Amino acid sequence: MLGISAVIAFIYLFLLRCVAKPLLYISFVLILLLLVGSGAYVFAQNKKYENGDKTKKIMEGMGILLWSLAGIYFIILMCCCSRIRLGIAITKATSHFMAVNPSLFFIPLIFFFIIGIWATFWIISAIYVFSVGTPYRSTSGPYTDIHWDNTTRYVWIYHLFGLFWVSAFIIGCA
Repeated sequence: MLGISAVIAFIYLFLLRCVAKPLLYISFVLILLLLVGSGAYVFAQNKKYENGDKTKKIMEGMGILLWSLAGIYFIILMCCCSRIRLGIAITKATSHFMAVNPSLFFIPLIFFFIIGIWATFWIISAIYVFSVGTPYRSTSGPYTDIHWDNTTRYVWIYHLFGLFWVSAFIIGCA
């Protein structure tokens, strides 16, 4: 599975480098056409209703709203042309860098194992913290409940906070 996923990752990087620009521009045009076309469709559907019907006014309003959204979307695209080109160039450079340095694919795997070791240690110590307290056996079944005092509750909260804190630190080191 590791080999198959590595091959798929390299194929994805190659396709990303070759097809990113046309795919992005095609998606921009398709989104714009979808907004304009759906506005026209909704606006044309209002002809099915009579003049006094509220649905007719709602359909007209929705058509105008969709056309307005298409206009706003077009204006945003025109204002962000240079940023879009910069994003495409960064994506191409990143995919080229990843293709030249394939050892970077192993970094997430290494940190996966480090997080796994940390989670194992945390679970073992959580079991110890959870079992601290006064055992209470109920008469209704064979199970025993543990009653905590306030100090044990605070230790448990602190321990849970430590899980998130150390995990975030390990991920931040990646």
